[in-house]
Amino acid sequence: MGEEFYEDPRVVEFAAHMEILRDKGINKCARIADFELMEIYNIAPSIVVLDVEGRPVRYRIRFAGTFVVGIYGSETTGLFLDDLNLGSNKQKLIDIYDQLLKSRRPQWTRTLIVKDKPVNANQSGQQVFAYQRLSYPLVDEDDTIQRIVSIIAHQPASGLTVPFESRELN
Repeated sequence: MGEEFYEDPRVVEFAAHMEILRDKGINKCARIADFELMEIYNIAPSIVVLDVEGRPVRYRIRFAGTFVVGIYGSETTGLFLDDLNLGSNKQKLIDIYDQLLKSRRPQWTRTLIVKDKPVNANQSGQQVFAYQRLSYPLVDEDDTIQRIVSIIAHQPASGLTVPFESRELN
């Protein structure tokens, strides 16, 4: 799978790996048991694994790679996604995960994040950054989506003309 809108080689590598797992999975979803972070260790710093919890659904960060932690500015593992400062597109980013749960299909997103306040004392002023995210559902043996795995690839914010876009993949 090499979609033309994937702009980062890490996203292409991640997509290829996840498509292999989908083919081995249940109903075109990769199984949690088949996903091994060490199989993609070279891109693991850009990976985020979320647990899908509760009703209403919330997304808890099970794993955030060092690159992702660096973008955010502090450790996020164990936190809920809706508690993070993700700027004005935060709800749209969460809505994409909700859509993934409904459709059971991978979701690609490109977004501009503008944080109006620093995450921690080591940062100052407004922060602006852009990234593309590719997300896949992971199912348990009962074919229930229990986790979502994503890759986050940083992009220069200056080149982004649309502040948010998303596509559902086959």
